[in-house]
Amino acid sequence: QRMAHLGRGCLDPVYGPAIPGFYYDYPPLAGADRLLRVAVLTALGLVGTFMVGAALYIGAYAECCLSWLTFLTIIAEVKVIISVVKYCPQVWMNYKRKSTAGWTIYNVLLDLTGGLLSVAQLLLDASLSNDWSKVSGDPAKLMLGNVSVFFDLIFIVQHFCLYRDARGAAACDAQGSSSSSEKTLKSDSEEDMVGTSTCWPSQLSMAATWDEDALLIFGVALGKEFATKGASASLGPGVNVHRVARNGRNFEYLSGEDPHLGAKLGAAHVRGVQSQGVMAVVKHFAMNEQETNRNTESSNVDEKTAWELYFPPFQAAVDAGAVAFMCSYNLVDGVHACSNRDLLRVALKERMGFRGFVQSDWWAAHDMSLERGLDQEMPGTQGLFSVEALRLQPPELVDDAVPVSQHSTSEPPALRESGSVWEWQTQVKTIAVVGAAAVARPYDPSGKDQGANAWAVGDYYSGGGSGHTVASNVVTPLEGIQRRAQQQGITVLSSTTNDPTSALQVAKQADVTIIVAATTCGESADRLNLSLDGGADDLIATVSAAAKRTVVLVQAPGAVVMPWKKSVDAILVLFLGGEETGSAWGRILFGDEAPSGRLPIMMPETEADSIPPSQALIVDYTEGLRTSYRNPNFTAAFPFGHGLTYTSFEYRDPILGNCSLEAAAPVDAFVCLRLAVDNVGLRAGRTVVQSYLEMPAQAGYPTPILRGFRKTGMIPAGSSESVLLHFTARDLSFYEPLFQRWIMPGSLRALVGESSRDIRLSIPMRIPQAAGGSPSPSRQWTAFWWLIAVLAAIALIVPFIFYAVMRRRPDGTVEDSSSELSEFSCSTSDPALEHGTADGLQVKEQMQCTSGASPQIARTRAPSGRGPDFSEPWWRAPSLRDRTRSQSLALSIKHSDCILFCFIRCVKRSALALSCGSC
Repeated sequence: QRMAHLGRGCLDPVYGPAIPGFYYDYPPLAGADRLLRVAVLTALGLVGTFMVGAALYIGAYAECCLSWLTFLTIIAEVKVIISVVKYCPQVWMNYKRKSTAGWTIYNVLLDLTGGLLSVAQLLLDASLSNDWSKVSGDPAKLMLGNVSVFFDLIFIVQHFCLYRDARGAAACDAQGSSSSSEKTLKSDSEEDMVGTSTCWPSQLSMAATWDEDALLIFGVALGKEFATKGASASLGPGVNVHRVARNGRNFEYLSGEDPHLGAKLGAAHVRGVQSQGVMAVVKHFAMNEQETNRNTESSNVDEKTAWELYFPPFQAAVDAGAVAFMCSYNLVDGVHACSNRDLLRVALKERMGFRGFVQSDWWAAHDMSLERGLDQEMPGTQGLFSVEALRLQPPELVDDAVPVSQHSTSEPPALRESGSVWEWQTQVKTIAVVGAAAVARPYDPSGKDQGANAWAVGDYYSGGGSGHTVASNVVTPLEGIQRRAQQQGITVLSSTTNDPTSALQVAKQADVTIIVAATTCGESADRLNLSLDGGADDLIATVSAAAKRTVVLVQAPGAVVMPWKKSVDAILVLFLGGEETGSAWGRILFGDEAPSGRLPIMMPETEADSIPPSQALIVDYTEGLRTSYRNPNFTAAFPFGHGLTYTSFEYRDPILGNCSLEAAAPVDAFVCLRLAVDNVGLRAGRTVVQSYLEMPAQAGYPTPILRGFRKTGMIPAGSSESVLLHFTARDLSFYEPLFQRWIMPGSLRALVGESSRDIRLSIPMRIPQAAGGSPSPSRQWTAFWWLIAVLAAIALIVPFIFYAVMRRRPDGTVEDSSSELSEFSCSTSDPALEHGTADGLQVKEQMQCTSGASPQIARTRAPSGRGPDFSEPWWRAPSLRDRTRSQSLALSIKHSDCILFCFIRCVKRSALALSCGSC
C-alpha cells in the first residue's frame, strides 16, 4: 500500500528521472563475452590514445600526409557517426519501455544546450566576420550540432508528450491516492495446495507428455482449482532448463533439458492457468541450475549460451502473456539475480519485452532491488525497505512496480521392451510386485517425518520443499496394480521391502515380476548421486537374474543411472506422478492406455555422462551449449526424446512448403514441413514427431538441436496421419552475441525422427526459397552488413575528399609545399601583372592585385619545419589575405587554431626561430 501511495508518478512534476548508474552499473566481468568486451574497449582506448597522439604530432611536426586540420575534421565526422549510434538505441529503448528510462530532463536539456552552442558558435563566427559562408564551411561541426539537437528534441517529445499523460498525472487523477486494500493470495506450488487439493503430477512428469494440448488442459484444470481455493496467483511454472542432473529442484522444471521443449510447454501452461483468472508466476529467473550454495554461488554464463539455452522458455512465457516472474536466489555474473539490472531490466524487461511485475523468491531481495528491476519483495520486508528510501527512488520505478502486483493422468515413457512384453496379460496368471516403493506413502506411518519440517521432505509422488504437495489421497503402485489385476482374475503376490531374499521367493512363483524402484529429492539440497534409493539397483540385478520376466517401474525426480537395463525386459519411467500414480501404472501395464510419453531428459549411461553440482562459489558455465544430448562426449543409456509404445511407426513423404498455404499453421510460422506417419504395428498408438536442425558451423552448435515437435493423435494399426511441423524465424536462427541479434543461415538441414539419436528423415532446407511472405532474418543480416560497409566507406572516403578540396584552388592549381617561399600572381585580362613574394612571416603590400583582377596562388611553399599548411578551402577564402594566411603567421593571430599550433611549436620546438608573441 505504501508503494501504491507513492506510485503512479504523483510525486514529481518532472516525470521520468534517471536511473542511477543506468549506463555504467555492470556486474563484475565473467565469461568469454566479458573478456571480449574488455578487449574491444581496450582496443578502442588504444585507438583513441593514438588519435590524440597523432594529432599532437601532426600539429608539432607537420611530417604526415594529412594536415592537422584535416585530421580534426575526420575526428568530427567520426563523432557524428558515434552520436547517431549512441542516440538511436536510446530512442528505441524509450519507445519499447514507454518511458524515458535512463534520462532526466536535466540530462536532455544539458545535451541540447551543447548542440545549440555548437550551432550558435558557427552563426556567431559568421556574423562577426560578416561571412555567412562560414556556417556551412565546417559541415562536420554543423552536422554534429544538428544531430544532437534533433535527437534531444525527440527525447523531449517522448518525455513530455508521448508517455507523460498516459502514466503520469492522468493516472494520479484516475487512481486517487492509489492505495489499495486488496490482497493477493498465492499458492506456493505449481502442483496445487497442501491438504484438501489435488496432488498433480510434477512438472517434469508433465514435460514427458511432449504435448502442448495436454499442458493447456493441465493449466486450465490447475487454474480452476486455484481459483476455487481463492488463490489469485500460482507460483509456477518453473521453466529452468536442466544443467545439473542432480539438481534438487529438477522435478519442478517443465523444460527438462531442452529450451525449445520448455518454451512450447511452458507457454501452454501459462495460457491455461491465466485463462482462469489466476496469475502464473514464471520461475526461477535465471540460471538457477543447482541447490548447492544456492544463496551464494554465482552462475557465470556467456551471452550466447544464455540466450540460446536458458532464456528461450522465459521468452516464450513473456510472449504467452505471463503476468509475473520470480527471480532466483543465486547470483548471475557476480550479482544477485533479484538485484541484477542486466538480468531484470535489460534482458527481461527491455529485450524480452516483459510488461508484468517481478517478485523475489522468498527472502531473496537485496538492497537497490527496485531500481534494478525487482517490483515486489516476498514474503515481505526484511528491513531493507523504508518509506524514506522509497521516496528517493524515481517515481517511474515505483509506478512500474505497482499496477499488476495489486492485482489428469501422466503419460510415462516406456524405455525398454523385449518381444511381446505388452501382450503378457493374456497369458499371465500371477504377478509379483516387489520393492518398498510399491507401497510407500507420503508420510512414514511411524510419524518420524511429521512436524514443522515436513514440507521439506520429498516422497515418491511429489518432491520436497516449498513446492511439495501432500498426496493425501494417494494410490500406491501396489494398490493400482491389485485393483486392475483383480478385474482379470490375476493373482498378485508382493514383497514390500528391498530384501533380495524375500523378493526372490515371490519372483520365482510369478509369471511376471514388477519391481517398483524410486528416489526423490527436495529444495535446498542437491541429490548425492543418480542411484535409486534403498539398494534398488542391487535388488533389480538379483531379481532379474532369477525371474521369468522382469518389468521395472521407476519413480524419480530426474535422471537416474540404470546399470541393470540390459537384464530386464521392460522399463517405464513416471518421474513423480502425483496422487494417482498407482492408477496410472495399472492402466498402462494392462493395456488400457498405451505409453506415449517421451524422455524430456537424457538418461546417462554413468554419472560421468552428466554435469555434477559445483561446490565453488563461482560456477562458470564453460561447457556452453554442450549439456545433455548436445554434448557429443556424453553417452546416453536412453537418449533425449526416447520413448516406446505398443506399436511402431514409419515416416515418409516430407514436403517443405510455404506456411501461407497451411491453414493450421500459426501466424508466426515461417517454414512448414509436412510428412506422413504410418502405424506399421498391430495396435493403435501415438508418437511424437521430433525435428532436430543441423546448423552450419558458424552457429556454434556441437550437435543438431530440437526446434520442432508434434504429438500425433491415436493412429489405428495400418493407418497413417499427416503431421505438420512449423518453424518460426527464431527456430531457424542462431544467436550472434557480437551484434546481440538472431541470424538465420541461408541453408540448414532438418533431421526428423523418434529421438535425438533415432533419425528417420534428413531434409535439406534453403530458407530464402522455402519461405515466403515474411522478411528473412538472413536478408536483414545482409542489409545490416551493407549498412555497416556503406558507413565505413563514407567515413574513409569523405575525409580525403575534404582534404583534396581544401588543397585545390578555383583555377585548379594545387599547392606545392616543397620550397620555402610563396609566389603569388594576379590573374586578369590586363597584360600588366603585379607579382610579389612572401617569406612566410609577413605579406607584402605589393602582393595586392589591381582592381578587377582575381588573385591566384601559383605556387605555395611552406618553410621547412614551419608546420602544417593552414590553407582554408576556397569557399572559406573570400580574399587574398585569407587565402594566404596559412603561410603568413603574422596574419594568423585571428585564427584560433594558430594559437594551439603556436603553443605546440613553442613547447616542442622552442629552438625554432618562431616568435609565439607574433602568433
